[in-house]
Amino acid sequence: MSASPAVLRRVLVLLTCALVLFATLRIGIEGNASSEVGCRCEEARQENGWCEACGTGYLASIPIPSRFVYEALDAHGHDIELTSIECVTCLDAIRTDGFCDVCGRGYIEGQAYLSRLAFHVAKGDYEAVEPDFRVLRAALVESERCELCAAAMVVDGACATCRLEWRAGESLPFGR
Repeated sequence: MSASPAVLRRVLVLLTCALVLFATLRIGIEGNASSEVGCRCEEARQENGWCEACGTGYLASIPIPSRFVYEALDAHGHDIELTSIECVTCLDAIRTDGFCDVCGRGYIEGQAYLSRLAFHVAKGDYEAVEPDFRVLRAALVESERCELCAAAMVVDGACATCRLEWRAGESLPFGR
């Protein structure tokens, strides 16, 4: 049994909203950490991490000054419970260390990557991800107007505030 495109869009909007909520909560918790720790941009650049002192994250050495966008990119893999995956395309991607275009997740050695950009960076496949780097650069500009839209841009999600969906860096009317 497969879901209709309208149902998949609604699920995508809900997942995007959940991601933004998670990022907001995480920023609130981690943002209260002591900033007495000095700049660690060099380490953050090498490990696709975040420098709390400078308020900058990195993915593939690209500085990301928006915490929302950095969290949306989800630069690291996550352990997953394989028995919880029902999507046939995801199951195939897990077996082949591939990407599921239906769910927007990639899998490498049993870990899930929740953005195409993070997935390709983890694989070291920088040529395949050049279009996603362009979207990231556009999202960083967009973050000055709306950080939620910028986060949605990098994960092909939706911004409920602006009522826009994003695909490959292009905005679409909400619910299309």
